Amino acid sequence: MRYSSLLIAVAIAAMAATTQRMYAQHRGPGEGPQGKITGMVSDSTNASSLGSATITVRSSKDSSVVAGAIADRGGAFVVTGLRPGTYFVRVSYVGFVSRVFNNLTITPGEPAVSLGTVALAPDASVGDGVTVTGKREFFTLAIDRTVYKTSDLKIAAGGSASDLLRNIPSVDVDADGKVSLRGSAAVVVQINGRPTMMSSVALAAFLKGLPADAVERIEVIPNPSAKYDPDGMSGIINIVLKQNNNLGFSGGLNGAVGTDPNASLGLNLGYNSGPWNIYANYNFFYERRYGTTDRLRESLIPGPPAALTQGAHDTTFTTTHTLNASIDYALAEGHALNLTAFVNTRNSPTNWLINSAESNAGGDVLDRSQRAFSDHNSGGSDELRLGYKWTVDPGKQELAVEVRGSTSNNKDASTYDTYALAQDGTPAPGAHDVRKTDRDNTFRDGSAQIDYNRPIGENGRMEAGYKGSLLRMEDNYSAQGLDTLTGQYVNEAASASASTYDRAIHAVYVTYGHDIGLFSLEAGLRAEQAVTTYSLNTTGQTFDNNYFSLFPSAFVSFKPADELQMKASYSRRIQRPEPSQLNPTPEFDDPTFRSVGNPYLKPEYIDSYDFTVAWFFDGGSLSLNPYYRHSTDAISRWESFDSTGLAILTFKNLQSSHSFGASAVATYRAGNWLSAFVATDASQFHYDATNIDAVSQQDALIWSFRGNVTATLLAGLDLQVSYFYRAPMDITGGQIGSFQSGDVALTQKLLGDRATLGLKLSDPFKQMKFTVDHTYSGFHEVFTQKWNTRTLSLTFSYSFGNPGQHRQQHESHPDTGSRPGMGM
Repeated sequence: MRYSSLLIAVAIAAMAATTQRMYAQHRGPGEGPQGKITGMVSDSTNASSLGSATITVRSSKDSSVVAGAIADRGGAFVVTGLRPGTYFVRVSYVGFVSRVFNNLTITPGEPAVSLGTVALAPDASVGDGVTVTGKREFFTLAIDRTVYKTSDLKIAAGGSASDLLRNIPSVDVDADGKVSLRGSAAVVVQINGRPTMMSSVALAAFLKGLPADAVERIEVIPNPSAKYDPDGMSGIINIVLKQNNNLGFSGGLNGAVGTDPNASLGLNLGYNSGPWNIYANYNFFYERRYGTTDRLRESLIPGPPAALTQGAHDTTFTTTHTLNASIDYALAEGHALNLTAFVNTRNSPTNWLINSAESNAGGDVLDRSQRAFSDHNSGGSDELRLGYKWTVDPGKQELAVEVRGSTSNNKDASTYDTYALAQDGTPAPGAHDVRKTDRDNTFRDGSAQIDYNRPIGENGRMEAGYKGSLLRMEDNYSAQGLDTLTGQYVNEAASASASTYDRAIHAVYVTYGHDIGLFSLEAGLRAEQAVTTYSLNTTGQTFDNNYFSLFPSAFVSFKPADELQMKASYSRRIQRPEPSQLNPTPEFDDPTFRSVGNPYLKPEYIDSYDFTVAWFFDGGSLSLNPYYRHSTDAISRWESFDSTGLAILTFKNLQSSHSFGASAVATYRAGNWLSAFVATDASQFHYDATNIDAVSQQDALIWSFRGNVTATLLAGLDLQVSYFYRAPMDITGGQIGSFQSGDVALTQKLLGDRATLGLKLSDPFKQMKFTVDHTYSGFHEVFTQKWNTRTLSLTFSYSFGNPGQHRQQHESHPDTGSRPGMGM
């Protein structure tokens, strides 16, 4: 880690030295030149600011580049250090028509020139008397994130947020719906810039039930600044839901129906007039899903049984309702209130039928059994936020205060009915082994924060703030077994548990940014004090873990030309143990499997380094993003088998882990009829568990490829094809098999582009499956899971009101120096 820190320090010092030499070449004798050119860049269609626009100053005498600047997040720019003379200035932004200002004169008596507001028009091509507007960019680059516009992913229409995430570079969604970034599942998923206070199981269910049409964009933030919560080893994925800024009354309707079956329905309404901006969005989602699971476990140690074979069939029904609403009210010039509410309910029952057989080394069956398993998972979440913002200068000097409260509940009621089978597969005489389990898990979370930002001099900016948060998790688990003699259920005290997890965090942060010509620099520091208590109420045990942490961050962005952008970043992050990982009470839901938590888990600290270079050219773009991460006290699943073949899963802190890798994205656009992108990701992981097992070290390589092509066949008729492949991945003692899927979508614009009709075929060749082949603690196991992923869906959307007449809004988390990329 010290070596990596030294490399970053040397790189930043070299960049700063280069900047100093560049400016020294432009300085005259004596004091430095005092001339400057200022202005503001905006979108001519809606007056919104164009942060990260490029300003290039050239000499009128020989057209040589004299100086340049990058517009800040509010679109403002200032070019300093100009000697007396005549210049011309080019203001550009990808996807917009550039503007050139000629014969700008700097004199000792009038050293400052203001261009005022420079309004850029979207780029368009004209032919045969018809104006065709260029397609919106698929992604934008900011100093700390990449933003993807999900409206371009037609293959996700009628699907869920999980389907959208599967089509985002560097993001993956596994068989259980859990999200990972760059091969790590330790990622924070946010909704509208705020963390989701859900367990991993509840979050996976929520994302499966959130319709794709409710999502406006997805932001991938691998190295958040010190302003943001530091949770998540691989960073943050922020899902931004659709809002409304159309003037007057407007709205939209969308729906989908599909085979197996699945269905969704969404309605959004908005009213924007005077000081009021009111918006509400409701979405409904339903899906029935089938799956099969096969497991073969062989003992490598002599003695019966030698093998366990299992085959299972499952059916899951998922129903969700989601409501997102907001009210903005302008109190006076520069003062505004915001009230936001978010409500989600979900219901997801699953029925399983599992057949098991134990056999000896000769293949003779010793025992057969069948288990009927029903699991009813339900829950919901709600959030209420009240905010106040005082805007002195938009994007430059603002004060924001927000209080927030949320709850999330997940209930899981299961029934297991296991009985023996005769050799011919029919139920054998005798009593059934019947068990019931119930789990009620509730999160309550509240926070208050204040953020202030202001300019420092002409090219500097400062942000500072405080956040205090409280979290309480209550978890109650019980199990009952059926007494076949009395017909009554009897509590299993050994399996019951009731626990409470309390966490309070107080954090302060400060960041400082400065623009130096073509460079944009930012550094920050966050200090946190965490106070945590895990209480096992059934035994009276408590486990305290209080810790103080510092989280530095640093960013350097360099744009030597309109077509080229480079950025480097560093941040320190934390992965806190989940409450479910702390519970030491064993769970025996499956006779072949036992789960037990570890109350002594410590938080994992991660140092993350990231570099990006992006080249934009006519018709496309190329970007390369290498990274490196190093973790101490890495939290990891730890699986073993006892002498009877019982699998035991727990969690432990490893000595350390590190990973490095890179992603590459290429986009291409041929006029307005064809666009495409391809992306590949590769990550190498190394885990050092010698603190647990003297010889336990593991290396794993993960790489994947995805591609997406959109072709305009006729006016308003688009065809989109996508494909994803993940190569086999090494794990401890074995391998996870390859994974692949593909989708095809056809969409047609109707009713003057107010409506869209679509047809989507998912996984046409039924390629999606999940396989694991590994050897551990004297056993060899092969596990395969498949689903009914081949589905056909019909989608429809319609908008009404006053689209195109917008009023500018300021988001609670605006992009920092965004830069559009080419794409869909």
